[in-house]
Amino acid sequence: MQQVSTRGAAKSRKKIDDWITKEVAVTLVKPRDAEQLQSDRNAKLMNGLVEVQSHPSLQAKVTLTTISQTTRDVGNVLTPPLLREEPGAIESFQFTTSRNSDPGLAAVELFNVNDVNLVTKDAPLKLIVNQTLEEDEYILPISHDGEFFLPLGYGAKQGEQTEITLERLPKPTTSSRSLDGSIKIFFKKIRSKKLGTSYEYPILASAEVKQENNREQVNYEKNIEEVKKQVDSAQKIVLYIHGIIGDTETMVGSVQRAKVEIDGEKRPLRELYDLVLAFDYENLQTTIEENAQLLKKRLETVGLGANHGKELHIVAHSMGGLVSRWFIEQEGGNEVVQHLVMLGTPNGGSPWPQVQELAFVMLNFGLNKIPTMAWPAKVVADMGAKSLQFIEENDNSLDQMQPDSEFITKLAENPDPHVRYSIISGDRSMPTSKKQSSFLEKFKAKLFHNPVTNAFLDDLVFGTEPNDIAVHLANIKKVSS
Repeated sequence: MQQVSTRGAAKSRKKIDDWITKEVAVTLVKPRDAEQLQSDRNAKLMNGLVEVQSHPSLQAKVTLTTISQTTRDVGNVLTPPLLREEPGAIESFQFTTSRNSDPGLAAVELFNVNDVNLVTKDAPLKLIVNQTLEEDEYILPISHDGEFFLPLGYGAKQGEQTEITLERLPKPTTSSRSLDGSIKIFFKKIRSKKLGTSYEYPILASAEVKQENNREQVNYEKNIEEVKKQVDSAQKIVLYIHGIIGDTETMVGSVQRAKVEIDGEKRPLRELYDLVLAFDYENLQTTIEENAQLLKKRLETVGLGANHGKELHIVAHSMGGLVSRWFIEQEGGNEVVQHLVMLGTPNGGSPWPQVQELAFVMLNFGLNKIPTMAWPAKVVADMGAKSLQFIEENDNSLDQMQPDSEFITKLAENPDPHVRYSIISGDRSMPTSKKQSSFLEKFKAKLFHNPVTNAFLDDLVFGTEPNDIAVHLANIKKVSS
């Protein structure tokens, strides 16, 4: 270094004040006093805003808290990506409204819990909230045990209040409020928006799929006279029919997403058809045969009776395929339909005895992304709402879809309707490496305590036979030739 240049700091000849001011909002949060759960009286939180009903054997302290307070304890693990806000389908449920810097109370915290195993389906812990829900809204309480997201029960409208039933509790996780840890419970409001009221079902509507604000939007035309005019001017028509869980809104978008080759170029399936129809039906109290008959009547109403002179294809999911087959094979639908495409239809039956068991299992898989797959929020909302809806209705049997049911037996004996059938099936059977098997066994042990459910999981989902969680692939393909 030949030369070092330095420059001294300039000296100010006079002192100049140099400062700024900034207004900062500081929120001090005092942990709310907790109430002791007792076997002989209810615990009232926030002057009765939330009332935790007495439990015969559970001992714990309970309080309401904010989301921000609680996430500090659980490492910012709040909700699975599938339950992030989805306007119109999934929203956070709050006990008090957020105001300015006040985030509002939206979680329940239990600490000093004597035994989490004391809360069961037969001995649940119930909360009564002085808020009401709409008819198609339900509450899904969830928690995170440091490894898995766990649905804990359900909540539904009870008059002008909301009753939340907790059927299980996870083990406590590290907490700033207790050396023994605490249980943090969050609540999601799930809306299963229906296309119509119970008095309108079944509904045969035309459907158009549009992109609005980068979101897929299905617009329905339910006016029968308008639908009839559209049918009159169409030659090639596709009809969507949903399954036991969900509605056509989650299906119809495939008419734009699915690609077919037209003149050597891949184009949307929609370009093959002049008109898209959708059939939404009630499946809690109505048999498969009755829905097939109602489908026939609705089609006749819009001009699609026997020998209508047009081309009608049906795309049906799950139970919708059974409705379609009965229509085609027993109700004269072979003179109406030219092609039936079945998606995961249990043609040989499904072993699940109850819909809410199936929906609960699929909901757990979806929340924890097992197996890894894309679960649209609308589908998750439908699964959650459907499982809660079936519990509320107390009519949740899948008797007609049992492999040895009278319906499945008759279906197998039907003569060939001479209508083209196509079957699309998926395989979600679980991997069997030692590491993965250990993970899945841990997952099953934490989430599923019903011996019947575990038996089906072992045989169907965790077995070696290909399956789509609901049905063995062999039973999907079981159509008499």
